[in-house]
Amino acid sequence: HGGTAKMQGVIAMLQEMGIKINTLLPAAGYEQLRTAPKAELNIVRRVRWAQKMRTSFGTEYIHFPNLNEWIGLEGIEEFYLQIAERFGKEAAAKKILRKELGKYRLNIENSKKYLSRHTYGLVTSSLSMIPEYIRLYEQEYRMPLRFICLQLPSGYQSETKVDDATMAKMFNNINHTICATGSKAIFMFNPSEQELFTAAASVDCLVGNGLLRFKKLETPIIPASTDVRFLDIANYDLTLQNIAVAVKKRHSSQNLLWHLLDFDKEYYPMLEDVNTLASREMWSRMWRKR
Repeated sequence: HGGTAKMQGVIAMLQEMGIKINTLLPAAGYEQLRTAPKAELNIVRRVRWAQKMRTSFGTEYIHFPNLNEWIGLEGIEEFYLQIAERFGKEAAAKKILRKELGKYRLNIENSKKYLSRHTYGLVTSSLSMIPEYIRLYEQEYRMPLRFICLQLPSGYQSETKVDDATMAKMFNNINHTICATGSKAIFMFNPSEQELFTAAASVDCLVGNGLLRFKKLETPIIPASTDVRFLDIANYDLTLQNIAVAVKKRHSSQNLLWHLLDFDKEYYPMLEDVNTLASREMWSRMWRKR
């Protein structure tokens, strides 16, 4: 989320460094698309079209498959330096980064100090993202995690075709990241409702995706929409401030009208409806045969 604002932040930073954005794909109109081959460098997440443009027009590219890797101040700096290097503008990039950091350093430190005074629990259904979440909250935002709860549907392995060895490797990655970051978090895999309730009651706030599915949790939540992974320092500062405000004004989701909807327990946020679940099963079978 935050796609438009995120891109505008990147464009503004690059322009300050003397790097002009030629075209934004695939959101560009026809006239802009016509100018796309004039670019000296393509900055891409999906590499296939960039390879075709290199073949057709000779345009080189730099590949950033996962923008979430470039979180935090060090990540932001490395992101721009990799781009600036291709244009011979490393000195200009470092100058702009120093200037931006100087403007926002105090705000950033104050936000992190405030966040570090509270305790948090992570509840998620994204197995592969957990190491990244741990590094983000523990190291970057300085939000100490007391527990990490992973909720997966019973048919997760059969649907995703993830074998036992890969599952074991992913769980090992989680444990390794907990140790490497010095986290004190306890890892919980598909805990009972009471186990999750007890763990949640021991922290100040919950973070993660899918928190609204748990109707009985009285612990305040930080909405996932608060945490946008921007790639410029000004908006990074703004994100930290927004998270800090959410912690300060924290409230439980117990009384939200959202909870009047009958969500399926395993496939949240899908509704517990025969036709909906049948459609999901059909999609899942077709996906596995792709």
